[in-house]
Amino acid sequence: MDAALKARARSVRREYVRSLLYSPTVLLNRAFALNEPAVYRDVEKHPKTVAEMIASGRIVVLIMQNEGGLADLVDSGSFPISDDGRRAWRGYLQKFGDSEPRYLQLSKTHGRAVVSRFPEFMRALIRQEMHPEDFTALRVAVGIGDDRVDEFRTFLEKQGRPWLDSRGDSLDKLVRTAVYENFILPPGADASKPAIDRDKPFAMELKLLVDLAYNHNLPTTLSRQSFIPTAMPSPLCLPAHMFHPGSETVELNNARLAEALAERAFSDAWIYVSQEAYLVPDWAELSIEDVSHIQRWPEWAIFRAAQERLVRVGSEAEFEAGLQDFFDALRHFQERLSRDVSDDHGALGHLVKWARLLKLFVSPVLTWAGESVNPTRAEELLIKFAAVSIDYALDVVIDFVEAQADARHAADEGRFVYRTAGVRRTVQANIRETAAHRRLLERRAERTAPPVVPTSLAQTV
Repeated sequence: MDAALKARARSVRREYVRSLLYSPTVLLNRAFALNEPAVYRDVEKHPKTVAEMIASGRIVVLIMQNEGGLADLVDSGSFPISDDGRRAWRGYLQKFGDSEPRYLQLSKTHGRAVVSRFPEFMRALIRQEMHPEDFTALRVAVGIGDDRVDEFRTFLEKQGRPWLDSRGDSLDKLVRTAVYENFILPPGADASKPAIDRDKPFAMELKLLVDLAYNHNLPTTLSRQSFIPTAMPSPLCLPAHMFHPGSETVELNNARLAEALAERAFSDAWIYVSQEAYLVPDWAELSIEDVSHIQRWPEWAIFRAAQERLVRVGSEAEFEAGLQDFFDALRHFQERLSRDVSDDHGALGHLVKWARLLKLFVSPVLTWAGESVNPTRAEELLIKFAAVSIDYALDVVIDFVEAQADARHAADEGRFVYRTAGVRRTVQANIRETAAHRRLLERRAERTAPPVVPTSLAQTV
């Protein structure tokens, strides 16, 4: 395995473990679960631990509406499956079976959204039929500067367009595997394993865009947060009109509550910066047994419960109290993690050599109908959405910063909208950003943002 593949494997493992520790539930796309070594190696080496996490709802595998279950996928999935992943899951199913609800099956509405969104994105990209700002955001996000934009457009027209036209209008002919095989992989390569043909023009840039659109598709459909490695492009660059939640929304009847929450969205009371630094392990070094051990702590259980309670409040005061409970629970959990990592004789003592002293920085991002609420737009959003059926969500960004640098992060809400990895960008068809607001956020986005651990609490699932 070359250095790039090792770095990728470590990055994926780090994000996977972080999501398990800082989210109530982790939803795994079935292709990711079957093909990603960060997942199937746990299934192979620690099947009992994985089974416990699945049974308790901490890990959920999502399958399409017309698929029969994990056993059917392993035996006859419609997408490439690695031999190692197939062998690991077959062994798991032989021990634990497939009779109990061990996965979430998409509804017909969600299934249609998932199937159609990625082909629509690829068509719009290759045909260059998206808004100029959206096209610019995409190519800049993957490092295609102004000096290469003409070359990229020519490539899409001369190589992408004929290939696209040859596929016709069938959705099943414009899947990620087909794009990989033609534009990214070496000839004859296994699509279930990472590989890039460096001789193919824009192979790396297209892979980044294809993976981003594919990986953000399902979270968008389910109104969930996507975990994006901080070195990768953010979902913020995706065309907003394509990446919006499914049509199933939740009616928020209490318009006064909506207005009160929006007015306080950027109150100092809603931002938490720890006074002390914590010993934070490199999550890539944690085994699934380590994760299971941590999730048995009462501090983690309280933290998880505090997350889930935040979306069930009925008043502003209850919400604010719930947010304070969340901050307190996170602090107690992080204190326990820091103590155990620093204990040479403890279960996590082996992680200390990869640990760092960092401070917690936590801020909620409130979204209404897919729009991030911020001081310049709160009134506009309230007029349009406060008294109607809306998609209401709270994205809590858990950030770890160097102790000497934490001051510059206080109340810097703009970078959570434009730079934080994993923040959802959903519906923006009804309201377009003003030029002044966009310039304000772009200026803030120019500041360097540290790695983050995003997690989402959504009322619409």
